[in-house]
Amino acid sequence: EGAAWDYIVALTDWLIAQGEPLGITNVISPAQNIPLLADSLIAADDHLAIIMANFQADILSEETTTLLDQIRAQMATLETPGFDVYLTGTSPIFSEYSNSTLESVDRTLGVTIVLVVLLLLLVYRSPVSPLLPLLTVTVAYLISRGIVGWMGASFLTITIYANVMMIVVLFGAGTDYCLFLISRFREEMADDGRVADAAVRTVHRVGETIASSAGTVIVGFVAMIFAEMGLFNTTGPALAVSVVVMLVAGLTLTPALLATLGCSAAVLVFTQGPPRGWIDPWVIGAGLAALVCLLAFWSIERRADNPLVPPTVFDNRNRVASFAAYFLA
Repeated sequence: EGAAWDYIVALTDWLIAQGEPLGITNVISPAQNIPLLADSLIAADDHLAIIMANFQADILSEETTTLLDQIRAQMATLETPGFDVYLTGTSPIFSEYSNSTLESVDRTLGVTIVLVVLLLLLVYRSPVSPLLPLLTVTVAYLISRGIVGWMGASFLTITIYANVMMIVVLFGAGTDYCLFLISRFREEMADDGRVADAAVRTVHRVGETIASSAGTVIVGFVAMIFAEMGLFNTTGPALAVSVVVMLVAGLTLTPALLATLGCSAAVLVFTQGPPRGWIDPWVIGAGLAALVCLLAFWSIERRADNPLVPPTVFDNRNRVASFAAYFLA
C-alpha cells in the first residue's frame, strides 16, 4: 500500500490501456489482483516489485526504441516519492548499448578529426592542407559505410564495432596516403608550376607506392575472416572494403582536389548559397576555402615560368566580364 502501490497501479493501467496501440502484447503486474502472481512479483520484504511487459517488435527495431521512450516519458510523469523506478530487461539494455555505441562513434569521429587537423597544421603550417585529407577521407568513409551496410544486409555478418574501427583506420591510412600525394605535389609544383601536369605526375610517381602499402593492409584485413573470434572475422571484411575505397579515392579524388579545389569550393558557394542561405556555416566555410585556394593558386601561377593561366588573360575587362558571366551562369 501507499505511494509505491499507487504508482504500480497507475503504470499498470497505462500499459494495459496503451498496450495494443504501442505494440505491447502482454503485461504482468502485481496490481492485476492475482494473489499468486503478486507473491511472485513482489519481494518478501516488500522493498522490490516488478512489472513485466512483452513487446511485439524486434529488440533493435525503431518501433521498440520509440516504445521505450514513451514508457520512460510516462514513468517520469508519475510521482515517485520515497522510492526509485528503473526500466530494465533485454530491450532497454540493447537500446542503451546501441545508443552508447553511436555516442562513441560520434566522439571518436570528433577526436580523430581534431587530431588530424592539428597534426596537418603542425606539419604544413597551412590552412588549406587539412582540407584535402578531410574531404577525401570523409567521402571514402561515407561510400565505405554504404557498401558495408549493404554487405551486412545481404550476405555478411558485420559487427557493430566495425563503424568505429572504420573511422580510425580510414582517417589514419587515408591521411597518410594524402600526405604522400600532397608532399609529392608540392615538389612537382616547385619544378614546373603547372597545376594539372603536377597532379598527373604526382599520381604517376607515388601511386604505385600508395597502392602497394594499401594492398598490404587489405590482405591483412581480409585474412581476419579466418579468425575464430567473432569480433575479428566480422570486422576484417568491412575494414578491407574501406581501405579499398580509400585507395581509389586517394588516387582519384585527392589529385582532382589538388588541381581544382578552389574552383570547386567557389561553385559550391554559388550553388548552395540560395537554398541553404548565405550565412549557412557550410556556405561560409566553402567561401573561405575558395578564397584561400584561389589566392594560393594565383600566387603560384604568377611565379611560374609556364603558368596554366597567364596573368595577362585578365588584362582585358571584357574578357573578365565574360568569364564571370559564364561562371555564374
